[in-house]
Amino acid sequence: MKQPVSYKQTDSRWGSLPYSNRDELATIYGSGCGPTCTAMIIATLAESNVTPVDTCAWSVAHGYKATGMGTYNTYFVPQLAAYGIHSEYLSAYCYHNTGHASHAKVKTALQAGNWVIANVGPGIWTSGGHFILVYGIDSADNVYINDPASFRDVRAKNTWANLSYQTKYYWIVQVPDSWKSGGSTQGEPENIYAKNYLVKGDKGAAVGTMQTMLKALGHYTGQIDNSFGPLCDTAVRSFQRASGLAIDGSYGPATKAATEKAYAAWLAGNNAGNYAVGKNYTLKEDMKVRAGAGTGYAWKAYSQLTSDGKCHAYGQNGYAVLKAGTTVTAMEIVKRSGTEIWMRIPSGWVAAVYGGRKYIG
Repeated sequence: MKQPVSYKQTDSRWGSLPYSNRDELATIYGSGCGPTCTAMIIATLAESNVTPVDTCAWSVAHGYKATGMGTYNTYFVPQLAAYGIHSEYLSAYCYHNTGHASHAKVKTALQAGNWVIANVGPGIWTSGGHFILVYGIDSADNVYINDPASFRDVRAKNTWANLSYQTKYYWIVQVPDSWKSGGSTQGEPENIYAKNYLVKGDKGAAVGTMQTMLKALGHYTGQIDNSFGPLCDTAVRSFQRASGLAIDGSYGPATKAATEKAYAAWLAGNNAGNYAVGKNYTLKEDMKVRAGAGTGYAWKAYSQLTSDGKCHAYGQNGYAVLKAGTTVTAMEIVKRSGTEIWMRIPSGWVAAVYGGRKYIG
């Protein structure tokens, strides 16, 4: 089993970049799981320099970005076809229906070495909706996954029973026989999971995840290339030394746990901001107002704002837009993640931080 290139929509190189239509504020971090999955496939099978920046831009330009949400299901087949990759959309809804015919077809495709994009519902991989790339299944019915939004092992390797129960829709991606039979540059994922540590010479998405975190923490200076080379060895030892761990160059359970904890703290410290209820803040740019704390809530109309809000707003396509420079009072703060914070003001909800970018200061 060979593993495709692994990308994260949360990557600092592009996470805060827009993935949005003209009338919304959305980022690759917050909404780009679908195009990130296709970028992994394209970068592996067609053009190695393609990233989520490219696929998100293509999605928006061709009308596949769903305003206020993520990506339309109709996006994947034409996007992959643009790079000569054949895929099939199984459009029948099969969530929580393990006897559905789509599951058997997908399992057969995985056993043949093909890949599958899964649109999963609430469960292990998401609390709402999410796209993941499934690239393998073993004899014990474990599935191997490139999850564009998570570093957690349970979301990278799980059971076929859980995946099939929690998937709503599938796309089968045809992997060329020449790639299946070629030498692996990504490593055998089973071996990495079995030994539960990484050392010099290992390859694969798990290495890329380690590199991403150690780079953010200032210990790794190389490229995110999924290859555990000398620079990775130096970075691991540097982190172990700074964290008071045994310095052996092995990225084992203790080092991995310490790295993930430090990285989570780094994300929060760099992106969370310091907001407090009752304080006044200023909008850095024109902003629409939502009915709740998140992109799943509807935008408010101008008529729904408070009297004071209307004095500092204008209507646009039926929606209310507060002007940049408006002073607002924080009545409630909701932190959905280290890079997504919503603020309730008298007129509704606005994004204080989204995709790591501060909109209110």
